[in-house]
Amino acid sequence: MNEEIGDVVKMLIERMKTHPEEFTRDGKWVDMLVNIDAHLTNEERLKKQHIVLMRHPETALYSGVIMMGESHVEDGVMTAYTDGVNKKYGSEFMEKLTDEELRFLILHENLHVALMHIPRHRDLMRESSILANVAMDLVDN
Repeated sequence: MNEEIGDVVKMLIERMKTHPEEFTRDGKWVDMLVNIDAHLTNEERLKKQHIVLMRHPETALYSGVIMMGESHVEDGVMTAYTDGVNKKYGSEFMEKLTDEELRFLILHENLHVALMHIPRHRDLMRESSILANVAMDLVDN
């Protein structure tokens, strides 16, 4: 995770060098976080919200689950899903979410992993995938 943070910091420094007008107002530096967030890619937003969740006292317990598998943003994914280990987030869907909503989505998908919904309920999913998904979502939410 430290490498990912380093990558984000390097990207921000480069952006500040090449586009200083985005970080100043009337020649003075403005609140960096407001301007930085506007330039984050969906992958960077996802990483940032992972870090926020892992540092928060109420959600830090889920850090191990959040770090399990891979979390990626992909085109063509309608919302988000997990295969029980890896998590995929739809690019277009993510763009509509606030940071708070994105954190909820991340926790929601990771609760499916933590509660082992996919491996424990494969039989229910074969019987009725829609009904099984609704039931598992009710538990997560």
